[in-house]
Amino acid sequence: MDEAQIIYGNSEPWLGLTFKTLEPRFEETASGSRFFSSTLSTETKFGNAGVGIDIMLNDWESEPTSDPRIVFYHGDVRLRSLGDRTKNLIAEMSARVSSASSGQMAATEKLFLECVALNGDPANLETRQFVGKVFFDEPGGDNECQVFLTVDVARQSAWFGEKDAEDSPKVLGWLARLS
Repeated sequence: MDEAQIIYGNSEPWLGLTFKTLEPRFEETASGSRFFSSTLSTETKFGNAGVGIDIMLNDWESEPTSDPRIVFYHGDVRLRSLGDRTKNLIAEMSARVSSASSGQMAATEKLFLECVALNGDPANLETRQFVGKVFFDEPGGDNECQVFLTVDVARQSAWFGEKDAEDSPKVLGWLARLS
């Protein structure tokens, strides 16, 4: 993988699905935690489809690299079920992923995922595109897989970008827990 991909993720939407960011909100809790919250929505042959997303904007750990211009940030992203809209998204993704298998993982309304922000501090999400690498499962675990996530508030769009083709069925299995 070349350096541009590492820093900027994958600019091609995974499975050709681009989302519109609906109801984007930047909020701050009483404790000072700032976060971005939105609904990612797209139309599919199964109907309106999507997933909710929350990205913490502060309290990410910075990790400088050997290139002083590049700093990665480690933090959390939460994906939320939108009921039938999330079921429609999973159905559409399943139809597009070969060898799709949702496995036998327990259903949940929310997935809390580790993320590495690849193109700068997430606190700049209001003015700069967010690109992160999202990790499902424990690193090195049997179900560990990754996908890129891009959120562009200015363009009101978002997408997942494939990291590794062999991860697609595993990522889909994790997302299917939300349905």
